[in-house]
Order: sequence, then structure tokens, then C-alpha cells
Amino acid sequence: MFDSLSERLNGVLDRLTRRGALSEADVEAALREVRRALLEADVALDVARGFTDQIKQRAVGVEVIKSVTPGQMVVKIVHDELIETLGANAAPIDLNAPAPVVIMMVGLQGSGKTTTTAKIAKRLTDLAKRKVLMASLDTRRPAAMEQLAVLGGQIGVQTLAIVEGQSPVQIAARAKEAARLGGYDVVLLDTAGRLTLDETLMNEAAEVRRASGPHEVLLVADALTGQDAVNLARAFNERLDLTGIVLTRVDGDGRGGAALSMRAVTGKPIKLIGTGEKLDAIEDFHPTRIADRILGMGDIVSLVEKAATTIDAEDAQGCVRSRRPARAAYPDAAHGRHERINGDAARHRQDQESARRAKLGREGAQAADGDHRFHDAAGTPQPGRAQGEPQAPHRRGLRHQTRGHQQASENAPHHGRCDESDGRRQAGTDGGTG
Repeated sequence: MFDSLSERLNGVLDRLTRRGALSEADVEAALREVRRALLEADVALDVARGFTDQIKQRAVGVEVIKSVTPGQMVVKIVHDELIETLGANAAPIDLNAPAPVVIMMVGLQGSGKTTTTAKIAKRLTDLAKRKVLMASLDTRRPAAMEQLAVLGGQIGVQTLAIVEGQSPVQIAARAKEAARLGGYDVVLLDTAGRLTLDETLMNEAAEVRRASGPHEVLLVADALTGQDAVNLARAFNERLDLTGIVLTRVDGDGRGGAALSMRAVTGKPIKLIGTGEKLDAIEDFHPTRIADRILGMGDIVSLVEKAATTIDAEDAQGCVRSRRPARAAYPDAAHGRHERINGDAARHRQDQESARRAKLGREGAQAADGDHRFHDAAGTPQPGRAQGEPQAPHRRGLRHQTRGHQQASENAPHHGRCDESDGRRQAGTDGGTG
């Protein structure tokens, strides 16, 4: 649907991106081409003029981000303004109300209102897991009620029983009561339409609105409506206070101006778009995706956004560096914690080494004491060890024994005590002999 508009806008903006610098005259010429492209796409004149005025106000004198050309900045501005015109954010159907939530469908005859009612019922049943009741209030068009009943059977959604002779207001009241008694979550009211706008149609729709008190009033509009879309949307919004718009036949060859015009004139969001004949061919309206599709310049828009993000990050980093205090001379908590752990481990290893050395010293001293206990000064073996008894064969015992001998030889008082004992024994022997 947006192919014609997309082609024209791409041609204009592509010429801008090729230039290294833009003057106000360049922007003016480009915006004239943009305005002409919007008018050829059936966008209302006042909407097209307001659109280009907003772009001019933002584009002239704008500060160009580094690594981005002025033409690319203008493309980004057009993209953002297009999103604002279509609606900043997606607005799905609002079901945040006490059950049963009444949704009133209005529009001209032939816009696909009855089929769209069935599509919404199927979507709410399958995706939102709501229990839906449909009711046809069209008492004028032949077989209108039967058509809705057939569609309900195809999608597995209950429809209100047909009672001959009731007015649209009576049918609406009966549908709301049946939904309340039957435990339904949502009630869809398919109102009657006309080939053109007339007072009778508006009065009837206004009476139904007062009787049913709908939470949502959705205007079903054909995307092929053209310039008359503005008058249609304005008339319904003034009398019924619309809450949203549903565009049908978006998959057709329309010029796409209806979407821009209706949203701009009414200020009401486009909530759903019909994308085919099948009953599941309906989806949420996303302004950003539509803007990307119209411009076809997602890469340039992404480049500008990335450059802007980079500049913001650099500014923030510079601000942080300017406010960061000087680094302290002592280590931080984590570093100090690691040093304490390493110091404890080193002290533990030193304690183990000291204990091992003390143990080796005690074993060596015991070995030296044992040698002197079992040998006299002359080297004669004493009782307590058999003569020729071998020493411990392992290397550690030999090392301990050698170390014990060295300590014993260096210990002079020890040998003095041994000599005194030998002297007393020798004196006693001499005295006995004498």
C-alpha cells in the first residue's frame, strides 16, 4: 500500500544524503518534493503542510552529529516525524475494564466491518484467551446477521441469536445482558453502515453508544478511501468520540495517505490493520515498522541513532572522568583481601617448616644420646644394645645420627660429665685395691 509514497520519498531523500553540506535552500527544495509526494499519496493538504513544517523547523540549523552527513540527519528527522504522525507507540485493543468489555464497530458500508469484527473475535479468542460474543446490529442490510453467524461458526465464536423486529438499541442491550449472564469477557457489536455519511446513520450509532456504553469504539476504514478519509474520520470522531481506527485492505495497491490523514486529524491511534482476506489476516499496527517500510532507509536511521548513542556515551564518560576522585595510595578492598590471604598462607608454610626442623633436631639429639648411652668413652659397647647390631638402614636415620654425633662432639660439658664419672669409678677401684 505504501509503495508509491515510499518510492517518491526515497528519491527525494536519496539526493539529500549524497551532499556533504545542506543550506536552507536545499532543505526548502527537498521539503517541497516531500509535500508533493504526500499529496500524491492522498494525504490531506493540511496534514501534508503540517508535516513538512515540522520537519523544516527541526532540520534548519540542526546540530550535525560527527560521522553523520547533514543529509542523513534530515532523513532521520523525516523518519522521526513520520512516526509521530502515525502514532509514537503501538496501541492494541484495550481490555482493561470490567467484564463484559463492549467493543463497538462503526464505519461505512463496504469497508469490511463485519469481516473485521470476526477477525478481531478470533484474535481475542486465540491470542488473548478471552470468551467472546458477537452481535449484529445491522437490521437494514439483507443477510447481515446471517453473515456474522456464518463467520462465527467458522472461527468457533458464539453469536447472539437473531430476533426479528428488534431495533439496534434493543439488540445491543440484549447482547450485553446475555454476555453478563453467560460469563463472556468481550462483546463485539457490529453496527450498520451506509454508503455515505448521513444524519440517520450517525443518530443510530450515537443511540447505540449511549445504550451499550462501549469501552472501545473502533472506526473501520478502507485504506483505499483516499482524500475522503479525512472527512470520514472527522465526522465519526465528532459524533462518537472514537478510541481507535482499524484499516482494512492494507495489502492492496492504495497510496497509503489514509493512514497518515486519519491519525493526524482525529488524534486517535491506528490499532489494527487488515492484511488479507483470511480471518487470521489482521495484525497490530506498529508506527515504527510502517515508517521504516515507507522510507526504506532503515540503515541510515540506524547509523544516525548509533552515532548519537556513541556521542552520548563519550560525553557521559568524560563527565565521569572529570568527577572521579584521585586514586588512593593504599590498595582497594579486594586487593587488600588477597594480600591478607597470601600472607596467612606464607606464615602457615613458615610454621610448618619450623616444626619440621625442630622435629629433625629432636630426632638427631635422641640419636646422639643413644650412642653415648650405649658406648663408653673408650668406645666399649655397654648393655642395652647387642654388639654388632646394625643401625637403621634408611637414609633419614643415618642423616639424623650423623647430625647427632656432630652435635655431641661440639657439646663439651657433656663430655666433661662423662670424664668425671670415669674418674670417680677409677678412684673407687683404686681405693678398693689399696
